[in-house]
Amino acid sequence: MSLVDNRKKFTFGRKLLSLLEGYYSTYLWARDHVAPQEGSSIIDALKVAGYVKTISAIIDNMKSSPRRTKVKKACRSFELEGSDTGILFTHGFGANPEIFRDLAEYLNKETGFTCRVLRLEGHGTSVQDMERTNFLDWYKSVELHYKELSSKTKEIILLGHSMGSTLSLLFSAYNTCKAVITISPPLDLPRPDAKFLPLITWIKRYWPTKESEAVKYRKRGHYIYPKRPLKCVTSMFDLMSVTRKRLHKVTAPLYTSVGLKDPRVPSNNIELLLSSVSSSIKRADYFSQSTHSIHLGPEKDEIKGNILTFIREL
Repeated sequence: MSLVDNRKKFTFGRKLLSLLEGYYSTYLWARDHVAPQEGSSIIDALKVAGYVKTISAIIDNMKSSPRRTKVKKACRSFELEGSDTGILFTHGFGANPEIFRDLAEYLNKETGFTCRVLRLEGHGTSVQDMERTNFLDWYKSVELHYKELSSKTKEIILLGHSMGSTLSLLFSAYNTCKAVITISPPLDLPRPDAKFLPLITWIKRYWPTKESEAVKYRKRGHYIYPKRPLKCVTSMFDLMSVTRKRLHKVTAPLYTSVGLKDPRVPSNNIELLLSSVSSSIKRADYFSQSTHSIHLGPEKDEIKGNILTFIREL
């Protein structure tokens, strides 16, 4: 066998191992986080792994190892010290902790609670770095910061925006929290092309960020990627699917909100959420003048006050 044949054999074997590694990591997550709480078997955990990482596993894991990219200074996690009650903030897809700066400072001042704003893996670094992550990595980011915040507080409120809301809901299904607060939570988006995303990714790796959206972020002094990895979009849809099936396990008091001018998350996602969770305390607010980032828009003062009222009434 020639040297070229050996190289081809080695490359194929490496890709095969990478593919199996993708399924294995998903299986471990399902085994450790899903099976014990749901009383399901290891076979069920394998089914979850197969469902989540079907075609997308091929795309996820046939790339080179993640590059160690330095986190941009304006995108780092931060914490505001306070009492032994904590609030854990999780930002959305492609965003970074700074989008919560104003809200975190407000709640820290008004409640005295310790506020930690986390950075999801692959965010605030580079597009190439983000491309090598998936929803398991983002979930693990929440888990890591939850554990660190738990070491200095007695109870934690989970607060998320956009995909950060979805992660907070999924995490609350398996972990104790004082309450869950969601802003514009995507659970079932009207995208008929979503099921074709894994195939589209073979042709187009990135999708450019709208200039109008980039301008809004820059005006606020927030960093945003100029393009988004479609592989990560695929994983976000996996996250929504897994979360929808486990909303009935959410029992903590719930506050949720949506902007009626939101082009991404339609208001029926709120109805789905309210009808699916098992929380005895549920509150929903609809903001007529807001788009996706309610806490940064024209009704930001109103939602800040509503969240504060909800927290004080717990």
